[in-house]
Amino acid sequence: LVCLSDTGGQVFDVFVSCHEDDWNWFNKELKGELLGEGLSVCSLYGDFKFHLPWNYRLQSAVDESRRCIVLISQRYVDTKRTQLELEVCLTRCRAQDKQFVPIRIESCHLDFAPGCMLQMFTLLEVDGEGWKRRLRTLLTGMP
Repeated sequence: LVCLSDTGGQVFDVFVSCHEDDWNWFNKELKGELLGEGLSVCSLYGDFKFHLPWNYRLQSAVDESRRCIVLISQRYVDTKRTQLELEVCLTRCRAQDKQFVPIRIESCHLDFAPGCMLQMFTLLEVDGEGWKRRLRTLLTGMP
């Protein structure tokens, strides 16, 4: 795949998929944790050229990252675009043998088509401070 990002083909440690209304939660709760672990972070909202089609940006983001984190919220599961985003993340991560980490940031149902595929993974629940330690262990292998 041709690099479509503004980052000159940099390979990121983490691609984060989330609904645009969950972007503030990502910036407040998660981004600092990832950067604090020395991980480089990529998302569709800040790292890619917006004049390029969304599907190319998404494929490039997954391909240029070592792992994917998906922030699951009711908005995420109710929106067709993010349902498709989840499906692309899941299939490309499996095909490329990349780590896939779903994080449920609020109570929501998972009975939509791509959501059923999440049953193959351990869903990390945001529940106080313990979830950050579990995420750190998943990403770095260290408690």
